[in-house]
Amino acid sequence: MNRNEFLLKIENPIENLFNNEESSDVILEFGSPVQRVFAHKAVLSANSDYFKKMFFEGGWKESNQNTVELQDINAEIFTLLLKAFYGITLEFDALSCFDLLVLRGMATQYCSQKFEEVMDEAIINRLSSENVAEFYSMAVAADLPHLVSQFKDYFHQHFTEIVRVKSSFKTLSKEWAIEILKNDELRVAEIDVFISLLEWTKHHESSEEETKEMMQYIKLELIILCDFLKQIRPTKIFTDTEILNALESRSNNRLNGYSRISPRIEGPRDFYS
Repeated sequence: MNRNEFLLKIENPIENLFNNEESSDVILEFGSPVQRVFAHKAVLSANSDYFKKMFFEGGWKESNQNTVELQDINAEIFTLLLKAFYGITLEFDALSCFDLLVLRGMATQYCSQKFEEVMDEAIINRLSSENVAEFYSMAVAADLPHLVSQFKDYFHQHFTEIVRVKSSFKTLSKEWAIEILKNDELRVAEIDVFISLLEWTKHHESSEEETKEMMQYIKLELIILCDFLKQIRPTKIFTDTEILNALESRSNNRLNGYSRISPRIEGPRDFYS
């Protein structure tokens, strides 16, 4: 061991106590098949109010036991939580979105406020237009209202990006999809909104009735003739009358653009563009 390695060990001595049988004063048993970790009541209590009450404040039977059984627990994720208690650096990038939220929920379960804050930051740093819907649905299922609120905020701030990422949009819940479709400030071509919504209906195996319900949010007057002919008419979702009415509205209202924030123009314009 060189001098730098020695100093590192001295600077973080608690890390060396993780699963150390010789110095341990409590054994944690959990998971199936059962796993055992040699732990220290003082370390657990310093990082978790749950263990603090268990061992020192609550008069629990476990306070006088050398072995504690923890039921219905994800062994792999709980081991990560224990490592964090001992100051061991965790590789969050190696964890899936699901594992991150399970670990965050476990921090709440074991009343570790410090680690909750660490996990919140790690999760927010992982957020993207591609995974916000996945994070949101899992946070709702895990009853993590604080994160649900943050995911909603992110969602509202990235409406346009989410529409552009068609693989992301199609996984949205109906509620979220409608919320996007009703937004008048989308900075993406309306034909792309249509294509994304079409993928959504296929992904959700929507009935004809539901497809019609969702398509009512498409602003047809922002779509040009060539896109109607190439992209929309072949789907037979809209009638020829609806398409002609939209083209006429586009011409009459002098709409000069393809997205919802496009301005009107002055003077005559080409009916076909």
